[in-house]
Amino acid sequence: MIEVEAKIKIENPKKIRALAKKVGKFKGIQTKTDDYYTLQKNSKYPKKSLRIRNLDGTYQINFKEKLSYVKGIHAKNETEFVVKEIAPFMRLIKNFGFKK
Repeated sequence: MIEVEAKIKIENPKKIRALAKKVGKFKGIQTKTDDYYTLQKNSKYPKKSLRIRNLDGTYQINFKEKLSYVKGIHAKNETEFVVKEIAPFMRLIKNFGFKK
């Protein structure tokens, strides 16, 4: 999957929130905990990274590979899968050299 993401400034957040309430439906609150890992040692935006998201004991892994960044628009190739036992996966990424 290729994700394209653009960040835009919203001049009137109240108007956008009101519109979201009209077209959306509140389904509840869910807590997600994300940890990010990369092979790079500097603070620049990494070319390759992965996110581990804890969703009530199930771990969603998202591997991100930067494709381009042009005028504030990110494009990334992403691979996502689920891991039920995190300890073996953590040993694997540590062995490959990923750092939090």
